[in-house]
Amino acid sequence: MAGNSQSVEITIRGHYVDGAGNNKLIANVFHYTRPNGSTTLSKSAIDTAFRGILNAAFQAFLSTAWIPDYTVVRCVDDPLDPEAQTALTATGSGQTGDPESECTSACFLLDTAVRGRRYKGRKHVGPISSVDTTNGELSGGGITRGATLGAAMIATFSASGDTWTPAVYSRTNQTVPVTIASCLAAMTPINGYRLNLTIGTMRRRKERTRR
Repeated sequence: MAGNSQSVEITIRGHYVDGAGNNKLIANVFHYTRPNGSTTLSKSAIDTAFRGILNAAFQAFLSTAWIPDYTVVRCVDDPLDPEAQTALTATGSGQTGDPESECTSACFLLDTAVRGRRYKGRKHVGPISSVDTTNGELSGGGITRGATLGAAMIATFSASGDTWTPAVYSRTNQTVPVTIASCLAAMTPINGYRLNLTIGTMRRRKERTRR
Protein backbone atom coordinates (compact mmCIF):
# COMPACT_ATOMS: atom_id res chain seq x y z
CA MET A 1 0.00 0.00 0.00
CA ALA A 2 2.87 2.41 0.75
CA GLY A 3 3.37 3.53 -2.84
CA ASN A 4 -0.28 4.53 -2.98
CA SER A 5 -0.48 6.05 0.50
CA GLN A 6 -2.52 9.21 0.86
CA SER A 7 -1.48 10.23 4.39
CA VAL A 8 2.01 10.66 5.84
CA GLU A 9 3.52 11.59 9.17
CA ILE A 10 6.75 13.60 9.26
CA THR A 11 8.70 13.94 12.49
CA ILE A 12 11.55 16.34 13.20
CA ARG A 13 13.75 14.80 15.86
CA GLY A 14 16.40 16.67 17.80
CA HIS A 15 17.75 17.06 21.30
CA TYR A 16 18.19 19.79 23.86
CA VAL A 17 21.50 20.30 25.63
CA ASP A 18 21.24 21.98 29.04
CA GLY A 19 23.96 23.83 30.91
CA ALA A 20 25.15 20.63 32.55
CA GLY A 21 25.55 18.88 29.21
CA ASN A 22 22.51 16.65 29.65
CA ASN A 23 20.49 15.68 26.57
CA LYS A 24 16.69 15.70 26.26
CA LEU A 25 15.18 14.13 23.14
CA ILE A 26 12.50 16.27 21.46
CA ALA A 27 10.16 15.29 18.61
CA ASN A 28 7.80 17.52 16.62
CA VAL A 29 5.20 15.68 14.52
CA PHE A 30 3.40 16.93 11.40
CA HIS A 31 0.74 15.26 9.23
CA TYR A 32 -0.02 15.73 5.54
CA THR A 33 -2.54 14.24 3.16
CA ARG A 34 -3.10 14.08 -0.60
CA PRO A 35 -6.72 12.97 -1.20
CA ASN A 36 -7.11 11.16 -4.51
CA GLY A 37 -3.38 11.12 -5.15
CA SER A 38 -2.57 8.63 -7.89
CA THR A 39 1.20 8.72 -8.37
CA THR A 40 3.69 6.46 -6.60
CA LEU A 41 4.79 7.98 -3.31
CA SER A 42 8.45 8.83 -2.71
CA LYS A 43 9.45 9.39 0.93
CA SER A 44 12.68 11.03 -0.19
CA ALA A 45 10.83 13.55 -2.36
CA ILE A 46 8.36 14.25 0.44
CA ASP A 47 11.17 14.81 2.95
CA THR A 48 12.98 17.21 0.61
CA ALA A 49 9.83 19.22 -0.14
CA PHE A 50 8.85 19.34 3.54
CA ARG A 51 12.25 20.68 4.53
CA GLY A 52 12.01 23.26 1.79
CA ILE A 53 8.94 24.91 3.31
CA LEU A 54 9.47 24.38 7.05
CA ASN A 55 13.01 23.56 8.16
CA ALA A 56 14.52 27.07 8.02
CA ALA A 57 11.61 28.74 9.82
CA PHE A 58 11.47 25.92 12.40
CA GLN A 59 15.15 26.14 13.33
CA ALA A 60 15.15 29.96 13.29
CA PHE A 61 12.40 29.97 15.92
CA LEU A 62 14.32 27.71 18.32
CA SER A 63 17.21 28.29 20.66
CA THR A 64 20.64 27.14 19.52
CA ALA A 65 20.49 24.76 22.51
CA TRP A 66 18.29 22.58 20.28
CA ILE A 67 20.41 20.29 18.10
CA PRO A 68 18.82 18.69 15.00
CA ASP A 69 19.21 14.93 14.55
CA TYR A 70 17.03 13.64 11.69
CA THR A 71 13.60 13.63 10.06
CA VAL A 72 11.34 10.60 9.84
CA VAL A 73 8.72 9.99 7.12
CA ARG A 74 6.19 7.20 7.49
CA CYS A 75 2.90 6.28 5.87
CA VAL A 76 0.08 6.57 8.39
CA ASP A 77 -2.22 4.34 6.35
CA ASP A 78 0.24 1.43 6.18
CA PRO A 79 1.43 0.31 9.64
CA LEU A 80 3.73 -2.30 8.09
CA ASP A 81 5.58 0.12 5.84
CA PRO A 82 9.07 0.94 7.20
CA GLU A 83 9.79 4.55 8.07
CA ALA A 84 12.52 6.51 6.31
CA GLN A 85 15.08 8.48 8.33
CA THR A 86 17.25 11.25 6.93
CA ALA A 87 19.94 13.13 8.85
CA LEU A 88 19.16 16.76 9.59
CA THR A 89 21.84 19.43 9.96
CA ALA A 90 21.71 22.80 11.68
CA THR A 91 20.93 25.83 9.52
CA GLY A 92 22.82 28.17 11.83
CA SER A 93 19.76 30.41 12.17
CA GLY A 94 18.79 29.50 15.75
CA GLN A 95 18.55 32.14 18.46
CA THR A 96 21.46 32.65 20.83
CA GLY A 97 21.23 33.73 24.45
CA ASP A 98 20.23 31.69 27.47
CA PRO A 99 17.63 29.08 26.49
CA GLU A 100 14.41 28.60 28.38
CA SER A 101 14.02 25.15 29.96
CA GLU A 102 13.37 22.17 27.70
CA CYS A 103 9.76 21.97 28.93
CA THR A 104 9.02 25.59 27.99
CA SER A 105 7.46 26.08 24.57
CA ALA A 106 5.36 28.30 22.33
CA CYS A 107 1.97 26.95 21.30
CA PHE A 108 0.50 27.16 17.81
CA LEU A 109 -3.24 26.46 17.61
CA LEU A 110 -4.22 24.88 14.29
CA ASP A 111 -7.66 25.56 12.84
CA THR A 112 -9.77 23.63 10.33
CA ALA A 113 -13.12 24.26 8.67
CA VAL A 114 -14.85 21.79 11.00
CA ARG A 115 -15.97 22.62 14.52
CA GLY A 116 -15.12 20.40 17.49
CA ARG A 117 -12.06 19.56 19.59
CA ARG A 118 -11.17 16.50 17.53
CA TYR A 119 -10.84 18.74 14.46
CA LYS A 120 -8.45 21.22 16.06
CA GLY A 121 -4.74 20.76 16.57
CA ARG A 122 -1.83 22.31 18.35
CA LYS A 123 1.91 22.28 18.09
CA HIS A 124 4.22 22.98 21.05
CA VAL A 125 7.56 24.21 19.76
CA GLY A 126 10.61 24.59 21.97
CA PRO A 127 13.08 25.15 23.46
CA ILE A 128 13.09 28.86 22.70
CA SER A 129 15.65 31.48 23.62
CA SER A 130 15.17 33.90 26.50
CA VAL A 131 15.90 36.75 24.07
CA ASP A 132 12.49 36.06 22.52
CA THR A 133 10.52 36.24 25.77
CA THR A 134 9.54 38.99 28.20
CA ASN A 135 7.64 38.32 31.43
CA GLY A 136 6.44 34.93 30.26
CA GLU A 137 5.32 36.05 26.81
CA LEU A 138 6.85 36.09 23.36
CA SER A 139 8.64 39.33 22.52
CA GLY A 140 8.69 41.19 19.19
CA GLY A 141 11.38 39.03 17.60
CA GLY A 142 9.72 35.83 18.78
CA ILE A 143 6.35 36.97 17.44
CA THR A 144 7.85 37.79 14.05
CA ARG A 145 9.63 34.45 13.72
CA GLY A 146 6.53 32.71 15.09
CA ALA A 147 4.45 34.22 12.30
CA THR A 148 6.93 32.92 9.74
CA LEU A 149 6.84 29.45 11.28
CA GLY A 150 3.05 29.47 11.55
CA ALA A 151 2.72 30.30 7.87
CA ALA A 152 5.13 27.45 7.03
CA MET A 153 3.11 25.00 9.15
CA ILE A 154 -0.08 25.60 7.16
CA ALA A 155 1.60 25.71 3.74
CA THR A 156 1.15 22.96 1.18
CA PHE A 157 4.03 21.41 -0.76
CA SER A 158 4.37 19.44 -3.99
CA ALA A 159 6.02 16.03 -4.07
CA SER A 160 5.45 12.74 -5.89
CA GLY A 161 3.36 14.59 -8.46
CA ASP A 162 0.73 15.69 -5.95
CA THR A 163 0.00 18.56 -3.57
CA TRP A 164 0.32 17.59 0.08
CA THR A 165 -1.90 19.49 2.51
CA PRO A 166 -1.18 19.87 6.25
CA ALA A 167 -3.84 18.18 8.35
CA VAL A 168 -5.00 17.53 11.89
CA TYR A 169 -4.88 13.78 12.48
CA SER A 170 -7.54 12.69 14.96
CA ARG A 171 -6.93 9.27 16.49
CA THR A 172 -10.45 9.51 17.88
CA ASN A 173 -11.76 9.55 14.31
CA GLN A 174 -9.40 6.77 13.21
CA THR A 175 -11.15 3.44 12.80
CA VAL A 176 -9.73 -0.04 12.41
CA PRO A 177 -8.56 -1.73 10.36
CA VAL A 178 -6.19 1.00 9.25
CA THR A 179 -6.76 1.67 5.56
CA ILE A 180 -6.31 4.54 3.13
CA ALA A 181 -9.99 5.44 3.50
CA SER A 182 -10.03 5.28 7.32
CA CYS A 183 -6.92 7.48 7.57
CA LEU A 184 -8.33 10.03 5.15
CA ALA A 185 -11.47 10.18 7.29
CA ALA A 186 -9.28 10.96 10.32
CA MET A 187 -7.38 13.75 8.51
CA THR A 188 -8.87 17.26 8.45
CA PRO A 189 -7.07 19.92 6.33
CA ILE A 190 -5.63 22.85 8.29
CA ASN A 191 -6.74 26.28 7.06
CA GLY A 192 -5.18 28.62 9.62
CA TYR A 193 -3.19 29.01 12.82
CA ARG A 194 -3.12 31.18 15.94
CA LEU A 195 0.05 31.82 17.92
CA ASN A 196 -0.46 31.89 21.69
CA LEU A 197 1.76 34.71 22.96
CA THR A 198 1.90 33.26 26.48
CA ILE A 199 4.72 30.77 26.96
CA GLY A 200 3.51 27.36 28.09
CA THR A 201 4.94 24.29 29.80
CA MET A 202 4.88 20.76 28.41
CA ARG A 203 4.48 18.49 31.42
CA ARG A 204 5.80 15.40 29.64
CA ARG A 205 9.07 17.19 28.90
CA LYS A 206 9.43 18.43 32.46
CA GLU A 207 12.04 16.81 34.65
CA ARG A 208 10.32 14.67 37.28
CA THR A 209 11.20 15.29 40.90
CA ARG A 210 12.00 12.18 42.89
CA ARG A 211 10.94 12.07 46.52
